[in-house]
Amino acid sequence: FPYTTLFRSLSVRGEIILRLSDMKRHFPGVMSPRNMAAGASKRFDGQGAEHCTVMFYDVAEHAEIPTCRRRFEWLRELGFATPRAAYGTLSDVIELYKQYGSELRSALDYEIDGLVVYVDSLHAQTLLGDLNRRPRGAVAFKFASPAKVSKVVAIQWDTGPSGRVTPVAIVEAK
Repeated sequence: FPYTTLFRSLSVRGEIILRLSDMKRHFPGVMSPRNMAAGASKRFDGQGAEHCTVMFYDVAEHAEIPTCRRRFEWLRELGFATPRAAYGTLSDVIELYKQYGSELRSALDYEIDGLVVYVDSLHAQTLLGDLNRRPRGAVAFKFASPAKVSKVVAIQWDTGPSGRVTPVAIVEAK
């Protein structure tokens, strides 16, 4: 295969996550692994980023790779962490979505808010193009957000570095 040859540089795309087990071990007071991962990844000193993981899902130069399935396989062969992947018909996708909503999602060591479904053929994805910088060959099926009733006990005004003033709600801890 032409894409298994040596290369000098490679551009890959992924998402920075904080595994729930790492959050519990290294950041015991943190409530949101997504917020912690986002904050740690933006720090200039890198503090906390060593406990984050990157889940890779794309290769920028993938003209020789024909399918999403092969792209994920190749990323794993190169040693990159990738999210779980499954392949099938529309009925299979709907059944998997139901399984994730009822049991599989809670068994993961990281949070997800939905499943992304891709057209497997990368050529077909290219032909479908983008709409508003979103690929038409991929659709996100989101889960219902968890909700809790909270009581706002105060509003504080926070002034950011640019001088923008933002209200911050202080909620009662439960």
